[in-house]
Amino acid sequence: MSIPQNESREHREWMQRWLQTQARENKQHREAMERSQEQFCERQERFLERQERSQEQFFARQDQLFERQERSQEQFSERQDRFLERQEQFCERQDRFLERQEQFCERQERFCERQDRFLERQDRFLDTFQNLVQESIEYGRRRMDDLARSLKATNDRLERQGFVQGEIAEDLFRRNLPSLLSGYGITEEQVYRNAHMPGRRQYDLVAVNGSLVFVFEVKNKLRENDIKRFCDLQLPDFKRVFPIYRDHTVYGGIGALVVKDEMQAQAEKRGLFVLTQGENDSAKLHEPKRPRVL
Repeated sequence: MSIPQNESREHREWMQRWLQTQARENKQHREAMERSQEQFCERQERFLERQERSQEQFFARQDQLFERQERSQEQFSERQDRFLERQEQFCERQDRFLERQEQFCERQERFCERQDRFLERQDRFLDTFQNLVQESIEYGRRRMDDLARSLKATNDRLERQGFVQGEIAEDLFRRNLPSLLSGYGITEEQVYRNAHMPGRRQYDLVAVNGSLVFVFEVKNKLRENDIKRFCDLQLPDFKRVFPIYRDHTVYGGIGALVVKDEMQAQAEKRGLFVLTQGENDSAKLHEPKRPRVL
């Protein structure tokens, strides 16, 4: 049976293509094998180079290790020699310490003997000192009693003197107040001294004219506490003590024989009239810029 001519041609063409394909694949396979072999050779060469470097590094490190070991042995020998020298020095110091310790024991014995003698002297001194202290206490007690009596007498004199000075200040301002407050229509009959209600607060000077009332606190020497107590306690309580002046205009003032400039300024700043001592048994009135009205 014969193959048709067309099929024979196709078969030959297919065979040619298949052979060409096989040839290309074989060529690619050979090229791949060659590349793989070249890569393998390169890797083998790199591996050998690395192995040679590793061996060189190993031998170099081994040499360094031997050198360090030799240096360590030398250092150990030197340290051992220094240790032996120090040990000898320590033994010598220990011998000297023992000698000093013996000397110290001897000195301690002598010190104990001296201490015993000192304690005996101290006992005698304490006995003498105790007698002196007892005598001093008795003397001090007598002196304290004398001092207490002297202080009591001094306080009595000061109290009498303070009372007298207070009376002098009140009398001075009482005489001069009508003329100082004449501009407000105050006369001598309208000035009252030591105004008070039974069982209530007392006010040193009170001047009244119609609906105007002037209330003064008098001191020997003006202090900051006097100003504060008068402004915060005494003056605000005036209308409660004297209900008849509940609807009046009340002005506050303070006077003293001794008034420092800063105390006067502080009083005027709080709206108070200030009375001070003048010449020839006179008095002065300092009015504030803004009088305090109660």
